[in-house]
Amino acid sequence: MKPFFFDKTYKMKCMDPSAKRLTKLYLVFALIFFLFFPPGTASTQEKQPVRILTLDLVNETPGRGIFELGDISNEPWVREKNYQIIPRSKVKKVITDMKIKPSQLNDLDIVIEIGKAVNADVVVFGSYKSDKIGNLIVVIKYADVKKGEIASESKYKGKTVNISLDDFIINVDKIIKNSDNVDKVIKNSEQVPDDSEADSIEREHSVGLRLGYPFIFGRLGDAVSSNFLYFSIFWRNNLFTENLFYEFEIGYFAYKDKATLVGGSTTGHNFPITVAALYQFELTDRLTLYPKVGLGYMLSAISTEFLGSGMSSYLLGKVGLEVDFKLSNSFSIILENPLFIAAEVEGFDISFFYIPNLGVRYAF
Repeated sequence: MKPFFFDKTYKMKCMDPSAKRLTKLYLVFALIFFLFFPPGTASTQEKQPVRILTLDLVNETPGRGIFELGDISNEPWVREKNYQIIPRSKVKKVITDMKIKPSQLNDLDIVIEIGKAVNADVVVFGSYKSDKIGNLIVVIKYADVKKGEIASESKYKGKTVNISLDDFIINVDKIIKNSDNVDKVIKNSEQVPDDSEADSIEREHSVGLRLGYPFIFGRLGDAVSSNFLYFSIFWRNNLFTENLFYEFEIGYFAYKDKATLVGGSTTGHNFPITVAALYQFELTDRLTLYPKVGLGYMLSAISTEFLGSGMSSYLLGKVGLEVDFKLSNSFSIILENPLFIAAEVEGFDISFFYIPNLGVRYAF
């Protein structure tokens, strides 16, 4: 078979039939290669990085400002994951130009606008606060700028909080995997269930003491000549939500009746036991209001000067208002103004006990 070659005008000059067929085959393969792998689109082309905007965390306590996150742009894992952290200087300029307040950095609509302005794919933002016993609660949210929605969030709680690097990578990768932009390159990450809301209630347990003075009205009030101090201990815990509580209280107070010709003087020793529901209204960082309503039972041991002793029992209703002043994360001074409605079980005679009191509460 004679060899074939091209002259300067790229015209074939000397070919036998088999060489001509082979040349056509080469040309077909060359055409296919250039159609599917044109110059500049080869598999070795560098892919676009995932652009991530990290914003400072907003303190949920009004007037407390923000918490600045550290700069992670130069961390080795950022380059390995093909992430690009948007420079803080650029972010601050955009926030200033848009006249955005620090407290607005936890607003999704505003966060998305900032993300679009800096051409970000993902925005990482959130908030933090302290609970009543000194735990730090941090919520980190991951927003998809293109879809304009929060894709996932993570919640951390403890005396000190370390934001998980694994959570950061998994949540960012989750957004990119669900994105329509196929030019982003990410590594496969193990999918984990989002259990950030598994125990979203901020649990609080507390115990306390109260000391007050009873004012007695109604049937018993007509005969009472003097009262003795009221003393109680109580236990409080969450009920379904962070702001709703139940309270179990055991108390004691005594009174002395006016002396009669038949029985002499009478002393009553009273042991009220109540269970109440309370709702929490935080007025300020230190001042909290608790309206309450409850039911209970009171056992009364009565001793008379000439006729001996006996027992009486009462069904109780309780309404009241409590004000707590926080001294620290654990201790509070409490002022309560409860009114007890007592119905004697046997005769169903009604009496009223108004017992303003002062106390202390310890939360843990």
